[in-house]
Amino acid sequence: MNKRNYYVDILRYFLALDVVFIHQHPLQDFSFNFGYFITVIMPRLANPLFFMISGYYFINKLLEQHGKGVYLSIIVNYILNVIKTFLQKNSAGGNVKEYYIGRIKVLAMERLHRS
Repeated sequence: MNKRNYYVDILRYFLALDVVFIHQHPLQDFSFNFGYFITVIMPRLANPLFFMISGYYFINKLLEQHGKGVYLSIIVNYILNVIKTFLQKNSAGGNVKEYYIGRIKVLAMERLHRS
């Protein structure tokens, strides 16, 4: 992956622009149908595509720098956190927000005690 693909960069630029269009609706006054397609339909596709392409290059960069072990540990940690969240959600009566706020407080306190 040493060679940069400029076509993908151009595509990512337009996809990022579409993500901005979700919030701004810049062509709505020009033509309702055209504006709706450009500012509502296309950005709904652009958002996931932009993040998938960016994630692909990010993961490839991680693999090149650190090897497959780091990638595997990220996936395992992610899966374990998802399972832990669902277990906590069920045991806390479905209140995931309070679980994460409590978890952040615990991590912050641990960090304060370390320094």
